[in-house]
Amino acid sequence: MAQKNILFITPVLPSLNGRGRNFRAFHWVWHLQKTWSVSVLCTSIYGKDLFRDEESLAKLDCSIYHSNHAYSKFQRFTNLLSGQPSTWNSIGKIIEEEAVRLDIPKPDVILCFRMLNAPIALHLQERWNIEKIWLDIDEIDSRVRFDIANRMASEGYYFRAVKERVEGFFYAIQENSLIPEFDRIYASTIEEKNSIDRMGFGVQTEVKPNMLPVSNRVTYQKTDDNPYTFMFVGDSNYFPNLDAIDRILFEIVPGLEKIAQVPFRFVIIGGDLGEAQQQQIRKYDSVVYHQDVDDLKAIYDRSNAVVVPLRVGGGSSLKFLEALSRLKPVVATPVGARGFGVRNGEHALIGESSGELIHHCNHLISDMDLNRKLSEKGYQWFLDHYSYEINVKATKETVNNSQPG
Repeated sequence: MAQKNILFITPVLPSLNGRGRNFRAFHWVWHLQKTWSVSVLCTSIYGKDLFRDEESLAKLDCSIYHSNHAYSKFQRFTNLLSGQPSTWNSIGKIIEEEAVRLDIPKPDVILCFRMLNAPIALHLQERWNIEKIWLDIDEIDSRVRFDIANRMASEGYYFRAVKERVEGFFYAIQENSLIPEFDRIYASTIEEKNSIDRMGFGVQTEVKPNMLPVSNRVTYQKTDDNPYTFMFVGDSNYFPNLDAIDRILFEIVPGLEKIAQVPFRFVIIGGDLGEAQQQQIRKYDSVVYHQDVDDLKAIYDRSNAVVVPLRVGGGSSLKFLEALSRLKPVVATPVGARGFGVRNGEHALIGESSGELIHHCNHLISDMDLNRKLSEKGYQWFLDHYSYEINVKATKETVNNSQPG
């Protein structure tokens, strides 16, 4: 029996060298290709060829189609004026014409990744008369944006908070209008699924957890090299990451400087920063900052531990999962470890306040046995629950059961 076709519509390209959304897009294609003939339509919301990773794409059995329509700042501003989120992708007719020009095979099912692509998916469903259409919402955008706006306001980013609240309001309108049009909704965590169910859309909702592949088998390497190196990676253009960087620079580093008995440093990869952050970096020899790096793996290899001090965000944190998959001990907030149900002191060190995070960092610096324990137990937990390879059988059974007809 011939494989049926599925069209995966995504705002980012599948990649294992990008960030969270790229990882999830890659996981979806990897998941689907076990049973379906997969076409991927990248809508270029975040820029053409963002994180195009030929090595990752070579691991996937799919056809990639890329829209040439890029969203400018003017387009995003126009969206807001028309009562839509700034990245809202309502260019249905343009995408329809491109789909014809690109000769995308007519699918049996459309799977839309992220709420911002919902108008595209629904437009193509109507034009192609597709029976089944699914949506991976990942997280409830409106709620996450309201939470981010509250954090922005509490940290003094008042203008950005107002804009974020406007975005959240427009997303709430679109969610209430469009989500009931889909046949199935996917979320990244059980918490997100329960939130969607409470909203009363009457749509079947399932959990599709974030996962990562197992790279080359790694073993814990004890190191006595100084200084002990912590690592954080996250694009500052996304406010939860900027807030985490601020927390490291203005709270964790100064606090750890006061109590640490051995040298340490923080390596941060975080994009562009403002003058206040740059001045703070210049105060401390213990901070190394990179806007970007060509080889993130090399930074991981030279780091002793990873910090994920997020205070706001949605879905599950792939930063956290990626660190465990690389056999690194992790210091995180509950938000930074959200969606996974790990145990504090066994799989990672979890703390809410900056004081707790500083204490955890200092504990790692001074206790190599703790480093080994967290690294090995965290890695084994990743293998048992959130690695591709462990879940191959379950994934294939789930996809088989999802086939229409």
